[in-house]
Amino acid sequence: MAFNLISSKLTGNPGPSGWAQVHEFAPTEPEKLESRGRLYAVVATGRHEEGVDAVSAGRELLARLHEEYFGVEEGPAFAVLQNAVKKVSDEFAQSWGEVEIAAVALVGEVVYSVVGGGAQVAIFRNGMLAKILESSKDEVISASGYPQSQDLLILGTKAFFDSLAAGVLKAALQGKDPAGAVEQLAPVVHAEEDTGNLGAVVVAFKETEVVQVAPVQEISEEKAPPEARPQFSSYLQKGLSFIQSFISKKLPEKRIYVRPGETEEEVPQKRKTMVTVGAVLVVLLVVSIGFGIRAKNIREQK
Repeated sequence: MAFNLISSKLTGNPGPSGWAQVHEFAPTEPEKLESRGRLYAVVATGRHEEGVDAVSAGRELLARLHEEYFGVEEGPAFAVLQNAVKKVSDEFAQSWGEVEIAAVALVGEVVYSVVGGGAQVAIFRNGMLAKILESSKDEVISASGYPQSQDLLILGTKAFFDSLAAGVLKAALQGKDPAGAVEQLAPVVHAEEDTGNLGAVVVAFKETEVVQVAPVQEISEEKAPPEARPQFSSYLQKGLSFIQSFISKKLPEKRIYVRPGETEEEVPQKRKTMVTVGAVLVVLLVVSIGFGIRAKNIREQK
């Protein structure tokens, strides 16, 4: 199942108690995104630094974490993330003292979580809030699992979870909206003193909406209705017209002159001959037309 991730972060005010920063990154290269996924990280330290120095130190730590995770080409994402958190924690703890790291990577449909130095990860699902990971100062622990739609994942420092009662955090998460939850929690957090090393990020897993496109219907061109077969009478009428034209051409009209003393019996005899010839031609034409229609019907049926 593909997820649309929505996140919102919360940090305290840098001061004597230290500082905290939140990082989110997704590679633009398709191959790297497929193998390493999207990374969320919360880092904090009790080291006191002011303003620009705190920001610069945080960027330095995050850059090393980014390099150790995304810069390693070989190995499964879970193992690479574990090694990255462990290596960076040990490296900066030598100079800074306290270092907390909570890192979560969504790779495909699996969530890999790694925490160290006291950082924690919790999940809000079906109205229930539960801790997934809770590290101590000198250890790095990890877990993996499959998220569900409407889940909320909370990555935070020890100071974040210690400053909020479970009921307050649960109530803020009921709306399943990271921005809304942070908006409710911010006044509570900022009302406390010494919240410099307090940091958290709330990540919501929303099911990606698949837009279904209706298939394009093929619009067939309207075909002209087949021409009606001419009726037999029409063929006959055309045939008669043809015969009449044929006879008029072959047997042109002759004027008959009656001489004195001759009878007019010859005239009807010639007319009878013409009528007989015409009748025979009509019969032949009708028969040929009939055979033509029959042959055409047979071809159309095939």
